[in-house]
Amino acid sequence: NYDGAPSDGSAWTEGDQSFRVLRGGSWAQFGPDLRSSHRILIQSGYGIKFFGLRVAMPSEDGSR
Repeated sequence: NYDGAPSDGSAWTEGDQSFRVLRGGSWAQFGPDLRSSHRILIQSGYGIKFFGLRVAMPSEDGSR
């Protein structure tokens, strides 16, 4: 939860800084993990290229 989080939008800098939170699902996951609220913990400095929120919208002609 966000109890104790900075109210000005700045980063939370207290505690263990060796991990980060990734948010959003990916094309490589199933079901409940395909949500913008999905989160996983990873080590700082490490990334997963297929993770993150994807935004999509229909084309102007209505095709997909």
